[in-house]
Amino acid sequence: MYDDEDEREEIQSDFDSVDIEAWPEPVDGCELLERLVETFKTHLSLDPGVAEILALWTACTHAVDACQFAPRLFLRSPVPSCGKTTALAILSRVTRRPRAASNITPSTLFRVADSIGPTLLIDEADTFLDARKELTGILNSGHSRHTAFVERTETVNKVKRVCRFSTFIAIAIAAIGRLPSTVEDRSIIVPMRRKAPNETLTRFREDRAEHLTDLARMATRWTIDNFDVLREADPEMPEALNDRAQDNYRMVVAIADTAGGDWPQRAREAIGTLAGGRGEASPAEVLLGDIRDIFEVQRASKLFSSTLVDHLTQLEHRPWGSLNKHALAQLLRPFEIAPRVMRIGHKTSRGYERAWFADAFARYVPEPRNDRNNRNGPDQTHSSEVPDLGSITQPNLTTKAGWVVACVVATEHRTLEFETGSAPELISAIRTPLLTAREISVS
Repeated sequence: MYDDEDEREEIQSDFDSVDIEAWPEPVDGCELLERLVETFKTHLSLDPGVAEILALWTACTHAVDACQFAPRLFLRSPVPSCGKTTALAILSRVTRRPRAASNITPSTLFRVADSIGPTLLIDEADTFLDARKELTGILNSGHSRHTAFVERTETVNKVKRVCRFSTFIAIAIAAIGRLPSTVEDRSIIVPMRRKAPNETLTRFREDRAEHLTDLARMATRWTIDNFDVLREADPEMPEALNDRAQDNYRMVVAIADTAGGDWPQRAREAIGTLAGGRGEASPAEVLLGDIRDIFEVQRASKLFSSTLVDHLTQLEHRPWGSLNKHALAQLLRPFEIAPRVMRIGHKTSRGYERAWFADAFARYVPEPRNDRNNRNGPDQTHSSEVPDLGSITQPNLTTKAGWVVACVVATEHRTLEFETGSAPELISAIRTPLLTAREISVS
């Protein structure tokens, strides 16, 4: 809040920024992008395709006025010392109107964005972003030009006024681990990694990086010369990307197509590598996919909550280790899926029917899942211990093989008659089409 107009002008004066002087001669886009790629590769250990994406996103910052979407660049590392800060330091030399910050408040973010339209370079986001929901909302608002505004009440000359602030700017965010899912969904996610012992990289020296200013000037000139082409561009996007991912990469592809040479192909290959086809799945999508896999492997039309949780918590490389029935219900609530009391065999408890997931499966995990190797052990219904079902009419329930066969037959929905005197407790169990051979304890 400002007591008078002079104070407002004094505060805003610190935000003044001057665009870098454009390169005096026309610039070859392919050469510019290649020099940017080499700059990133010289100082950073990067996965295939990452340097190309960093170079293209750098060009995007100069062309942000031609963009309809401003994807965030998320530099994500699993642990410290993976080059995130170095990458931001390089970006601070080659992007448009760079402004670095290791912490930022919501009010500062929209005021800086509205005043100078910088490329904001945020480091250490994992130390403060999760605790600031308002900041997350403002970051999300700036993704689309049509929604990139926040409104606040300001006091000017002791009079309250409603002011609109633009939040449409290019932003790079560096963090260890994950960001809020809504931010990641609006980001081009770049994995960062630590240098291997056998790798040779050149240490980045900020006091010896003046030569990178030339790249920023070249990018400015190339954007000026191609601005109208970029603004009207409607590039052919990889169909495997979902709608949001296509928005994120649209200007990246437009710049590659406009630069020409081998860049159209290189850009799409890099996108395919980093985006993994449809784009990175959210935790909720991963959960739905895992649930669908469990229903398929169990060949069941319904499952108790406890059974579903047991299978989820056993999956390797998944965040479900501490999941319980209540937490599962909470995670599924946004999809309007809730457990109900049901009967399976002779047991009654709360559970889920596969049919209740049909709409969610179709909308959020439409592609076939190929991650069965994440499970503990092989597909249990195809164990080598199981005899041929076609030759079995009445298994001997007094032997281990009989127990195994009975359970498998139950999962195959085969109707059999059993002697009840040898194992009456199993008769009840096998009528529940949820059990597999390895789930039965045989003494």
